[in-house]
Amino acid sequence: SNPTYVASLSNVILELILLNCEGIFHYGTSDSISRYEFALKIAEIFNFDKKLINPIESIHLNQNAKRPKNSTLNCNKIEKALDINIDKIDTNLNTIKDIYEK
Repeated sequence: SNPTYVASLSNVILELILLNCEGIFHYGTSDSISRYEFALKIAEIFNFDKKLINPIESIHLNQNAKRPKNSTLNCNKIEKALDINIDKIDTNLNTIKDIYEK
């Protein structure tokens, strides 16, 4: 998937409203990553112990609804509509880290 930084999403929604954009728009980071890789990246950026993170297969999550293996969003439409470049996962995680280090 491509995780979404909520602060960026709220700004994008406001901009879509102000520009009277209509339709379905997808928004998430510009790069995609598995949940396991995302957990490892969070651990790396926040200096947590990566050894505590273990991969498991999705079947063992006991989710009620079936999920696709790849749920990456195509965000080209929103990038064009707003003339923006969507941030990467590392950028968003480092922004969050900076906020909590203040």
